Amino acid sequence: MKQAGWRIAPELPQNLIQAQRDAFGAHTYQRRDRPDAGFIHSDWS
Repeated sequence: MKQAGWRIAPELPQNLIQAQRDAFGAHTYQRRDRPDAGFIHSDWS
């Protein structure tokens, strides 16, 4: 049986929580593929 990709990605729970925080407030996140971009806030609405 093939495992789902999210089961082997240890950063997923943290990413999901961070996305929820950003969606419901003025929290920011930092992209792993562009750490030089600094912290980003996205308007999800």
